[in-house]
Amino acid sequence: MYFSIPRKSVQPSSQNDKLARLIEEKNGAESQVAFLNSIIVDLHEKNRELEERVRNMLVLGDTVNRHMNPAVVSLRPPRRWCDNCLVFDSHETEDCPNKPNHISNGFKSRRKLSALIDQKPSTRIYCDTCGVFDKHTTEDCTDTQTF
Repeated sequence: MYFSIPRKSVQPSSQNDKLARLIEEKNGAESQVAFLNSIIVDLHEKNRELEERVRNMLVLGDTVNRHMNPAVVSLRPPRRWCDNCLVFDSHETEDCPNKPNHISNGFKSRRKLSALIDQKPSTRIYCDTCGVFDKHTTEDCTDTQTF
């Protein structure tokens, strides 16, 4: 015997499945749209608040910002420091009463350096063989081994 299944009975369940799936997709898409719309509304509100703060800052200056947001701490001016004396708050390095004889690049001034160069060499005696000062000269050295 040959049995045939009517096609009409199979199609409605298949169409019902497709319809149910489409309805589910539509509901999911609508919930996503609603969620994204709520995010957009929140962002518009934050944007409006920030625009208002900027407008107030431009018109009224920092006084409004300090009153509206007391957590913002005003910046203090930098502390004075002297590199020569190594102290805070007394004076700046440029105003130091104990200025060394150096110019701004850290080297001694040319006049002082030239005065050091013009000095006469030392009159101390030295032995090149021993490497000893003030005992004897190289000619008078008794040590024959050179270091």
